[in-house]
Amino acid sequence: MLSSVDANEAAVRLCLIRWQLGSPVAEQVPVLLVAELSEHGQSWMMRGLPLAAMCIRVLPLTTLNDESALRSLFESLSAAGRGSKKSGNAVAAVMIEPVNAQTGTCLATSTLIMLRGVCDDYGAALVCDETRNGLGRCGELLCAPSVGLRADVITLGESLGAGYASVSAVIYDRAVFKAIGAFPSTATMANDNLGSHVALAVLKELRATAADVAAAARTVEATLREALTACESAYELRGRGLLLAVQFTPRALARLSTAAASVAEGVPPCLLLHSYLLNAHGVRTRPSGADSSTLMLDVPAVATSESVQRVADALRTLGQLLSRGACQRVLDFW
Repeated sequence: MLSSVDANEAAVRLCLIRWQLGSPVAEQVPVLLVAELSEHGQSWMMRGLPLAAMCIRVLPLTTLNDESALRSLFESLSAAGRGSKKSGNAVAAVMIEPVNAQTGTCLATSTLIMLRGVCDDYGAALVCDETRNGLGRCGELLCAPSVGLRADVITLGESLGAGYASVSAVIYDRAVFKAIGAFPSTATMANDNLGSHVALAVLKELRATAADVAAAARTVEATLREALTACESAYELRGRGLLLAVQFTPRALARLSTAAASVAEGVPPCLLLHSYLLNAHGVRTRPSGADSSTLMLDVPAVATSESVQRVADALRTLGQLLSRGACQRVLDFW
């Protein structure tokens, strides 16, 4: 595949074919459940348009963490849900990220185990979107196995091409999809021979350096967590390994918004914080597209100890400013 959304589309198609072969109830529309605040792509299919011949439903985090509520949702979505659990199930697949790439929220191991059990009971495929979790970003080469999740499908994104080629991939359990046989053609989304060779070379290098990447991810996370404990009234660190996010408290953001009313009215507080970190400390962050109180951190595995410490010092300084209410100092760099 060419891109992350191509990989996710291919995974969904695979699950839809499996669902169709499972003798669904006549006129039943397959449902794809996606975890709340997750972003799996902007294509027609992943936006759930009618052309896709399926229904995409958001799976609230409160439901995802409650087995009784999750089972009730499966039942309510299935036309024959009151009968046999595996007969007439409308849910073709559940797609999740072990670590949300927009908020840094980590799903608990107990939640993942419970979700696996529910999907097994209802015959739904479990898809793990690792387009931004995998290939070392969360420490291990694949995030799902490292957090105790047995997924039916795992998708990998463009980082597989290391910037040299646009390539993504789908990993699936052949035993789960044995009724399908060969992987269905993805037509124009199939990648070229060069891209495939680049991906294989990247995988070879990642395997050779997996231990070093995992160690670097643990060091980065530990260093930043230690730095942020001093100002817990201002923010909280979320995420795993190198996929980290800083969520600011409502009080800290309210103070900043009030101070910015005269100089940057209407500007989202996290954009002001992003500007401060970049201009005052040379630290690049990314405002979350799903949570206006969150900044995503982009620390690479090859970051030196000095650069990681610079990020830690910058976040510590920002936390101290917000804790003291010294918001003008932040606004000076807008």
